[in-house]
Amino acid sequence: MTSKSKTKKFVAVMVSGLVAVSMFAAVGVTPAGAATVEELTAQINSLLATIASLQSQVATAGTSSSSGVSAGYTFTRSLKQGDTGADVMELQKALNAAGVGPTSGAGSPGNETSYFGAVTKAGVIKFQNKYAAEILAPVGLSAGTGYVGASTRAKLNSMGGVASTGTTGTTGTTGTTGTTGTGTVTTPSGSGLTVRAAAQQPAVQLFPLSAARVPFTKVTFTAGSSDVTVNGLVVERTGQSVDAVFDGLVALDENGMQMGLAKTLNSQHQTTLTEPFVVKAGQSRTITIGGNRVSANSDGSHAGMVATLSVVGVNTSATVSGSFPITGTAQTVNNGLTIGSVTVNRGSIDPGSSVTKEVGVTAYTFSAIRLTAGFG
Repeated sequence: MTSKSKTKKFVAVMVSGLVAVSMFAAVGVTPAGAATVEELTAQINSLLATIASLQSQVATAGTSSSSGVSAGYTFTRSLKQGDTGADVMELQKALNAAGVGPTSGAGSPGNETSYFGAVTKAGVIKFQNKYAAEILAPVGLSAGTGYVGASTRAKLNSMGGVASTGTTGTTGTTGTTGTTGTGTVTTPSGSGLTVRAAAQQPAVQLFPLSAARVPFTKVTFTAGSSDVTVNGLVVERTGQSVDAVFDGLVALDENGMQMGLAKTLNSQHQTTLTEPFVVKAGQSRTITIGGNRVSANSDGSHAGMVATLSVVGVNTSATVSGSFPITGTAQTVNNGLTIGSVTVNRGSIDPGSSVTKEVGVTAYTFSAIRLTAGFG
């Protein structure tokens, strides 16, 4: 028996007992030294008031329930599988309240955790599909992704921390957003960040063994009225390929210089490039997502695969506007080509040691190197 049923039964018994007491008093059965009629009337009225109060509690117990979601909770950051924190637990509570969470085990009602795992991702997808008109349609998506971005957070926050299980209302007309891969998005008027596919994507090329920093996807970031710091880019390997094709993924700046270290893909085919960069107020920056190829594929199973790299999330404190995923050029994996090699040696005219020279000496050779191309 549930606690709610026990409460109703207890209250019902109390009501029955009090009714019996009032009837007993009403028929005039009084002990020696009984109170006056006025005092009995007052006691009966008091009992009737108590009965009314208990009946009200019965009605409340029959209709109220608690989802456990913290009322008024505000989700402030994007969430994805692998994340941890108090906001993940609040997310699981909201999913349960919306009827899209698990029915048993970790993450189920009363068993919420602070870890965003595969079960939570599945619940987020159901939540996004349930409120597709408000979450997916404005950003050009037709199916949930499991990534809690700006539109999903907005929906959660609009519910005041408690997800409604009723029919969703009609949403207003939204502004035009870019089409994934080629669209354009207007510059935000506030302190937000617009993310879109760059107008010109990398040229199609082969992706041979040992190739480094081969460009796949170019993404343009445009800041509003304030500078925006991007702390990381979540990139997913997509296309008709496998993770083993890549030795690592990198971010390249506008000059083709690598930003930070190469990162390997996880079991979800994703990685986060964590080198931060700043987009100045009212300006744009274009970052290229590149790939490094493994040095060997002994069985040749990678040959002919077509790989793509998609940006599926942006880690920043600013409000992000854009359509995800953003996918650039599909590059063909090749096992037949050999990347040329070069050997670096000290040049023949290099001094080779410390030398003292008088001030005013000109045309002095400080160092020299010799580059020798390999064969193949």
